[in-house]
Amino acid sequence: PMADWEKLIAAHHSNLRISHANALADSAERTLAGLPTTIEEDELIIREEKMRLKKAANLSTVDVDDADAIRAIEYRLAFKKALRLITAVAERETFLNDSDEL
Repeated sequence: PMADWEKLIAAHHSNLRISHANALADSAERTLAGLPTTIEEDELIIREEKMRLKKAANLSTVDVDDADAIRAIEYRLAFKKALRLITAVAERETFLNDSDEL
């Protein structure tokens, strides 16, 4: 069940150094900030491109490259959401304080 997974994740996080979690979050934030589009912009691009692709399909003028481009943007979006999740986890979870280490 999900509760068991949550316990395992919490136990895992409690054994990770907070300095490592913060460094990972900082890196994720820098990576996100350096990308040319935001999550929200990608979501909008995907919606617009899917509508355009649907209209093209109705006219029987679908280009395979268009569908591939949408999949590439979806992949980019998933990557960005994973980076955002890294920062969220680093902010909300409890990690091992570096001062607690031997």
